Amino acid sequence: GNIYTPHPLPKDEDMVNTFTAISQSTFVLHNSGVVDACGRNDHGQLGDGTNIDSSYSSNIGASIPGMENNVVLVGKGPSSHSGFFYTDRGYMYATGLNADGQLGLGDFEDRNVPTRIDAFRQSDDVIEIGTAVSHTLSLGEHVTGTFSPTTTP
Repeated sequence: GNIYTPHPLPKDEDMVNTFTAISQSTFVLHNSGVVDACGRNDHGQLGDGTNIDSSYSSNIGASIPGMENNVVLVGKGPSSHSGFFYTDRGYMYATGLNADGQLGLGDFEDRNVPTRIDAFRQSDDVIEIGTAVSHTLSLGEHVTGTFSPTTTP
């Protein structure tokens, strides 16, 4: 469908917790921990397994072990082409543009499915994830370090 035309969200008992926007893409986090997505997907930033723009992708982490229905925080940033998802189990997942290593996965390969960042220390203290076109930051009480191939500024 046309990603520039408004589309209603399906009505159900799972209320929307928050909307999060990145560059030309949007994530919808439901109270149940389910994440839906829509918009541009040229780098796989929607995390639906494709690189095709979408007017609505439902439950993008459903088949990812550890991510299914467990997301509590979604990263945001107006210039980002990457999606970040933090779970109630303390794991961080990333998808999308990775040209500068901004996914924190140790390489420069784009992803079109959420991939767990193994270098990220399991923690329940992440309160914010800030994303940009070439870097990502997370804020939390016990979150420290720089993940290869990125470097400390």
